[in-house]
Amino acid sequence: MIAKRRLAVLLGSLGAASVLFFTSLLACLAVTNGHTYRLISVNSTLVADVDGASTSNGAIVHQWTDNSGPQQEWTTYDLGNGYWRFVNVNSGKSMEVGGYSTALGGQIQQWDWVGHNWQQWSIQSVGDGSFKIVNRGSGLLMDVEGDSLTAGANIHQWSDLGNSNQHWLFQDVATEVYIGGGDTSAGAFDGYLGDPNGWQYVRAHAAGYYINNFALNPNTGDSTQNSKLQQMANLFANKNVFYETDEARSTDFTDEVQIDILRQFFNGPTYATLNDGWSADRLTALEWRAPRPILAMQGPWAIGGDINANNTGANYERGAIDAMSGSSTDGPMGLWANNTGDMHDGSYSMVKYSHNHAKIAMCMLAPYQSGSGANFLADGQDCVRGHENNGARPDVWVVSYYAAQLEQYPVTPESNPDGSAAGTVTGMAYWLLNHINDPSHFARLILPKTKLNGTLLCSVKHSTSLSETARLHHTGALPREATDIDLSVPAGVKRTASRTVHVELLNESKWLDLCPVLYAHVDDPRHQWTVHFTMGGKDITNALVNEGGFVFVKNQRLWPNANKDIAMTVSCKTGSSGIAVPASVRLGLMAHPWAADKVNETMSFHMTVHHSPRLVSDSRISG
Repeated sequence: MIAKRRLAVLLGSLGAASVLFFTSLLACLAVTNGHTYRLISVNSTLVADVDGASTSNGAIVHQWTDNSGPQQEWTTYDLGNGYWRFVNVNSGKSMEVGGYSTALGGQIQQWDWVGHNWQQWSIQSVGDGSFKIVNRGSGLLMDVEGDSLTAGANIHQWSDLGNSNQHWLFQDVATEVYIGGGDTSAGAFDGYLGDPNGWQYVRAHAAGYYINNFALNPNTGDSTQNSKLQQMANLFANKNVFYETDEARSTDFTDEVQIDILRQFFNGPTYATLNDGWSADRLTALEWRAPRPILAMQGPWAIGGDINANNTGANYERGAIDAMSGSSTDGPMGLWANNTGDMHDGSYSMVKYSHNHAKIAMCMLAPYQSGSGANFLADGQDCVRGHENNGARPDVWVVSYYAAQLEQYPVTPESNPDGSAAGTVTGMAYWLLNHINDPSHFARLILPKTKLNGTLLCSVKHSTSLSETARLHHTGALPREATDIDLSVPAGVKRTASRTVHVELLNESKWLDLCPVLYAHVDDPRHQWTVHFTMGGKDITNALVNEGGFVFVKNQRLWPNANKDIAMTVSCKTGSSGIAVPASVRLGLMAHPWAADKVNETMSFHMTVHHSPRLVSDSRISG
């Protein structure tokens, strides 16, 4: 999987205060059951990696440079007893302390899951955004040997020394988007190759190319096909490939030959998906040249609703997912629009079932049976929003054009002249990539223009362009500078002082709906302050501060040109001297719950108590 932001690069480019804020912000990111993370050493900024991308029992865990490899990705599973299981994406094996060791220096490695205490870990917040990872069997911490900053340094267990080589950041691996074609129609090659300038954004940002075995000719000497594959590979910035095949395919189409054809021009395949059954020989063949996740493909309408139900379709698909690396949902959006066979619940539950069983989940969006005009785009958007609203996060989205013999559909352009997504195949991927990542930062945090005796009371520390400064001045918002909240009480008087500040979350896009995540971190060393957040009269403090952030989904989705008013009330109980230790509140706006490593904007409020009463000149702040 591909992280959209490299944490080591990010930390290296920030000042000390920004690094402290960023790590504090990550403290708000609750580790989530079924999510996949990179475990990053605070000391070295290197990641926990299985040596040599091994899939063998006993392979050691060490630290290495982030290379986006699945051997550096760990899916977390809550065991329900205060402990977690860490499953390596590449091998499917669990992190453990080898040999049931209780000794200092016991080696951390991977092994098949058997459930003993040395495969169970507690995750304990340090308080600065990082975590200690403590083994249940030994009570010792996951530690980089010798405080090393070097790639390849061993990761073992050690007693708690409070050092940063024992502290880890959980970097959520962002959802990937693949695009391609599923047969020999124009959607497989010609629709894309005929207009390369019509999908430049998707080419640059998609995780790679999705292709069905039917679009491949097993004749390795077929220069026409090979030329088209090479041209396709040259168009993608990320040259990964996702290979789809099925159990019932002709024996003439051997997986080994197909994979070797793809390997001439692409990396991988990174993933493979197997439709219509499975067998041991096919699973072996699909790991030709290198191990890779193989996903069980199913039409979610065939399950008959929730995959946990006891019916023929659900029982079959559970067995397929259990036998492979996870699930992949077939995705004709025409069937989605009609909710054929309770397709919605089928798709949501396949994602959740996969994650609950340490597996990967893929969802497909395809224009097959979607009708003419912009129906595919609208139906695909509805599918994505449905998964967001139901907490069913796929690890991979695929936009695929297939069955063109039944319905022709335009492949390009990806966008309209006004910048909005076009009703095309690449337009669907264009909307999805923008929706997940919000690269234009359409979601913005704004403070109303508020002054105190001519002195700025609140504003935002944020780099800004001159055009943005002019826009903020025009709209009456504050320029983005330092932020201070002064609570005034008479000197020497013991009393409570409070003030409410209104923060506005805007979506400045005219076409893109968003579901960002807003986090808050309160730094109150003496526990003298209380901070409450409300939106629309509803208290959202717990979500912002303790539950990993407030996600703007369902009825809180941020539609184009929408805004949300969030009231932050800070209160301080001063002592007999009327003095309180300063505190701070830091807000972070993430692009999307599926891109939780992407911080688009931050605000920092510094709170102090002064002893000379002042008048407030703007009704948006009350004290």
